[in-house]
Amino acid sequence: MLKEEQNDRTALNPHFNNDNTRSIFSNKCLSLSLFIIISLFLLSLIINIVLIYLKATNNSTTTIKKPKNIIFMIGDGFGPAGQTFTRTTVMNANPSTNKTLPLDHYLIGTARTYSFDSDVTDSAAGATAYSCNLKTYNGAIGVNEKGEVCGTLLEAAIAKGMKTGIVATTAITDATPASFSSHVSHRSKQADIAKQQVTLQAKMFNKPFGIDLIMGGGKSYFLPNTNPNSLRKDNENLIELAKTNYGYQFIENTIQLNNLNNNEEDNNLPLLGLFANLHMKYNIDRNEFNETEPTLLEMTNKAIELLNKKNENGFFLMIEGSRIDHCGHDNDISCMYQEILHYNEVINFVMNFAKEDKNTLVISVADHETGGLTLGKMINLESEYIYNTEYVRKITKSSEFMTSEILKNINNDLNNLSFDIVNNILLKYGVLNLTLEEYNLIKNFDNLMYGINEVINNRVRVGFTTRAHTGIDINVYGYGDASVLFRGNQENIEVGQKVANLMGFDLESITRLVRESLQ
Repeated sequence: MLKEEQNDRTALNPHFNNDNTRSIFSNKCLSLSLFIIISLFLLSLIINIVLIYLKATNNSTTTIKKPKNIIFMIGDGFGPAGQTFTRTTVMNANPSTNKTLPLDHYLIGTARTYSFDSDVTDSAAGATAYSCNLKTYNGAIGVNEKGEVCGTLLEAAIAKGMKTGIVATTAITDATPASFSSHVSHRSKQADIAKQQVTLQAKMFNKPFGIDLIMGGGKSYFLPNTNPNSLRKDNENLIELAKTNYGYQFIENTIQLNNLNNNEEDNNLPLLGLFANLHMKYNIDRNEFNETEPTLLEMTNKAIELLNKKNENGFFLMIEGSRIDHCGHDNDISCMYQEILHYNEVINFVMNFAKEDKNTLVISVADHETGGLTLGKMINLESEYIYNTEYVRKITKSSEFMTSEILKNINNDLNNLSFDIVNNILLKYGVLNLTLEEYNLIKNFDNLMYGINEVINNRVRVGFTTRAHTGIDINVYGYGDASVLFRGNQENIEVGQKVANLMGFDLESITRLVRESLQ
């Protein structure tokens, strides 16, 4: 519009210029308002996202409800590949079933497992990292990197008035349970560990007894050297000491475990259950009928039942699926499958208890991975995208058991070994149609059991990189309000630290108390 025309229109209509100005101003105000509204909405959204993230990842325990009970579970040698293999084997057996295992629902994080002196930990340092919240040297049981005693979560729980228990399927004096309940410079000192498990915590806290419940194998470390089954060098009878001086009820088989009085007025504690001279049986080797040893599930069921009676101050229970590790050391995939499957059954039971109880934190970790299991193996320089779980499902005994049967048949003389003897025994326990080439492979191994496992692993097409441990991160599983604290990748010592902070455990004062008691 020309300037003259605009002036004429303004002269005829004095409101023209004002209306145009107001319109422009109004549009600017509207745009500004929309910008402010959108900005506030986006800011609010960002703040809410940040708050949700902080709530999920915050390691502060100030806003999280403190649980009454702690169930700390450890799958010894249990790596992520073992869980995958077990899930796949179950799924392939019946494709219409649920394609997850109980543990799969509770995966919340991972943990780094290296020890103070090695990138690959052993069970002693791995368990002490959880129990004492510190890195120590391989072989150390409840002591720091200098060999100095460190207080444990279990001992701190006793100081808080909580009931305590340890359950394992190895000797109860083995590295993991020992690291929560004793303090020695090296894991080999199992006779000393056994005595501490019976006596130490009672002395520390000036109580009639220390640990409320102890169940597992390892009876030979509690028997005097006059007993033919003893592994002690002295004549101390720790079972009698536990019964006479500390009031423990002693049991040694499944019938006695099941017959414990369920009366609410009689909680049967303290309880010492030693069900094998050394380690308890692999699940795959258990007798179908009249088995004298309880399963980990049966021990766990009874432990929770007893600890939860008259449970005013809560309980701390350490449960170890111990023998996953041993299967890994042997590279026995069928054995490992059965042990991990059973560990998942125990997890399912424990989680159901926690859900009903509504006041229990469950944490499940591993101390390390054993064997370096990988799913898919190159055979004769040929690779395929496959592994064959059907072979594993047919096998009914561990390679350790099958090897012992072969050795019996040849009077422990490998010169008597023959194709027919090996084939007949392997066939009996589910290793079908042994070939002459496979027999020669077995025969040429220095260790007969390792040869059997090599044949099975080749058929299944799974590989093991070692007969020792590996340095990979392990999975962390959890349930309970406080399980959010354990999300993400963390040091293994942080897992124990979070439990200690949550429960108000003062491990420094416990450390001083243990050192005074051991002087």
